[in-house]
Amino acid sequence: MSETFKEIDPNKYPFGRILASKFKVTQLETLHLKENLEVFIKADLGRDSHSKFHKIFYEEIKKPDSELRTNWDKFCLDEIKPMFMKDKGIIIQALPNIRIHVPGAQAVKRWHCDSDENHRHPLGELNIILAITNMNGNNSVWRESSPGKGDYKPFEMKANELVIWDGNKCNHGNQVNDTGLTRVSFDFRVISHEAYIKYLNSESVKNHSATSSSKFSIGSYYAAI
Repeated sequence: MSETFKEIDPNKYPFGRILASKFKVTQLETLHLKENLEVFIKADLGRDSHSKFHKIFYEEIKKPDSELRTNWDKFCLDEIKPMFMKDKGIIIQALPNIRIHVPGAQAVKRWHCDSDENHRHPLGELNIILAITNMNGNNSVWRESSPGKGDYKPFEMKANELVIWDGNKCNHGNQVNDTGLTRVSFDFRVISHEAYIKYLNSESVKNHSATSSSKFSIGSYYAAI
């Protein structure tokens, strides 16, 4: 599939402002000055979301009435759902992942595609990245343009821009961040009803998320919108 980019109005969905307030920083790009970088540098699969900032984020996004959560729910309904109207609704990752890519670290260390044996995501998923800060060069996500092609390039994205792409089959990962700036982004996944039903009828239905241990089902990892 081709990659689809879209700009998001930060006045309607002020994710950057909300996070900066909760993290008690003036600029998210300097987040690394507020945390021991070893927490990020030594992290690996399943341990790459254990900083104090991850903890704050996930506590807030899980509160149904928090400003962060209400903006997320509105964003999904008003921005993401209309992009998939031909699918007559969409199944979406219920809560996003936050990625914090600090200088000197890789954020997500393992190069992978989401359907591989370590991550075990259902076939047919599409990935979405929402840039909360600018994503450039080695603080961004590097990906191949099609499965197996190996022509890795970084997403070059402005804050408040999203991209829909095939991280399910395209290999991707992070370089060591040498930009001097922290990258903050959300990533999440969507899947059509057809692909979801096919997954439920397969042996792979026993799988669960490698990072959250949630089953890939509506009411657990997914929500229907």
